[in-house]
Amino acid sequence: MPVGPRLLLSAVVIVSLLPFLGKSIHIDDALFLKSARQIIAHPLDFYGFRVYWGGREIPMADEMRNPPLAAYYLALVGRMFGWRESALHAAFIPIALAAILGTYALARSLTRRPMYAALGTLLTPAFLVSSTTLMSDTMMLAFFIWSIHLWILGRARGRISLVIFAAMIAAAAVLTKYFAIALVPLLLAYTVMRERRVGSWALALGIPVAALAGYELLTWRLYGEGLFVAAAGFAAHAHSAALWSTVVTMAFVGGVLPATLFAIPLIWKARGILAGTLFALVVLTALTWPGSRLLATGLFASPGIVALHMTVFILAGASILVLAAEDVCRHRDAESLLLALWMTGVLFFSAFLNWTVNVRTILPVAPAAAILLARRLEGEGRVRRWSTVILVAQAVLAFAVAAADLRLANSARKATEIIYRNVGVEHPRIWFQGNWGFQEYMERRGARPFDGRKARAGDLLILPGNNTSLHVKPGTLQLVGVLRVGGPRGLTTMSGKDGAGFYSDVFGPLPYAFGRIPEEAYIVTRVLPVSH
Repeated sequence: MPVGPRLLLSAVVIVSLLPFLGKSIHIDDALFLKSARQIIAHPLDFYGFRVYWGGREIPMADEMRNPPLAAYYLALVGRMFGWRESALHAAFIPIALAAILGTYALARSLTRRPMYAALGTLLTPAFLVSSTTLMSDTMMLAFFIWSIHLWILGRARGRISLVIFAAMIAAAAVLTKYFAIALVPLLLAYTVMRERRVGSWALALGIPVAALAGYELLTWRLYGEGLFVAAAGFAAHAHSAALWSTVVTMAFVGGVLPATLFAIPLIWKARGILAGTLFALVVLTALTWPGSRLLATGLFASPGIVALHMTVFILAGASILVLAAEDVCRHRDAESLLLALWMTGVLFFSAFLNWTVNVRTILPVAPAAAILLARRLEGEGRVRRWSTVILVAQAVLAFAVAAADLRLANSARKATEIIYRNVGVEHPRIWFQGNWGFQEYMERRGARPFDGRKARAGDLLILPGNNTSLHVKPGTLQLVGVLRVGGPRGLTTMSGKDGAGFYSDVFGPLPYAFGRIPEEAYIVTRVLPVSH
């Protein structure tokens, strides 16, 4: 791989992620950190402890829906460099860099514009925000991409060593996040299409399968059940209606991979633009029709604005699918099949198999979508000039979304500091409800998850307004005050009232939403005496 592009991509990745080194612990970062601390104390018993999550204390093995490789990496970083946010986030920059360099390497064999594909992956809300967390998603993506690239390279050069190495990387991906087992059918379909036969190379695909089976056996012996099967069962039980999940998945895809929306005037002819406009009108009408699911929930402050967001995002998502279909029709080769199956496989998993629609499950689409767009924009002159404009527009949006998520994460840490500065000295017994980063920072200060059996009259209970797992019995608490902390402005990634559910569509059918975003509210209450 040429040195010049690698150096340029490395510089862009580092510069893009440096502003987020101080980002607070956010969403499920807290779970990964708890696992990492457990690994330091008990290296071979990664989930052998209890955790307060979802409003109750349960075994970690019942809550964690990811294999532990990312947590082992966090444990190593924490042990060597400490647990400061800046050190932890800095350790994830090389992982993001590996994913982007892998995209460039893979794209070199698929398009004449590999640099455009790599930058088009990096500068998306999906990749940029995911790379500022401490979760497993970017790590899995890096393994995923390199496995595909080395497999293609190994088959092209007839080198079985590269094929085996690619399968070993696929195994690492599986031990980072279960979705990566999709590499097995994906690589199998690609190679059969390319070579028109199944050869001894297929045996290498048994490596990730064996890794998953070994992990399943290990967790069964440690925790009494195989955690992969348990995660699959949880997802099947928790999943919502298939049609609505499909609609929301398309909105999430278009929102966090918006390049095709910006590219519509460039890549579609007048007939296609007209068809897209009619499609958008149909979607908007369906979403705002009386009795539609969007309006029936009654959860959103401005359902019409949410419907408009969804319409635009769904149009962008549909454009990506059209791009994949067009690429298959145009090339009719193994590479176009690979990209199409890659994309549809991720979307199928998000819409029908995962327990919730979120950007974390959609992230693996980003490189495939960027490569498809690069293949479509392999022109000269006007196409190249406007494709740069498209990339810049997407980058501006990506940084805006990442900045909003940064402010949302930091608001929990700031709220904890204010609470303990103002009332922590006078009230040594402070309880809280809610999870995510707020839980992490409250527990660091000595606060405890609320337990009504142990709380005494006069104790303080803090309730975060924009969080999860809040359960309050009427008549048991007295309002002391409401602390308002500055958070996202004009754009948010998680807000039930605004329909934004970047990390789970339980909060809303949008990955992010524009609007007048209120400050983050933290309700301070006092526990009342129990009446008899």
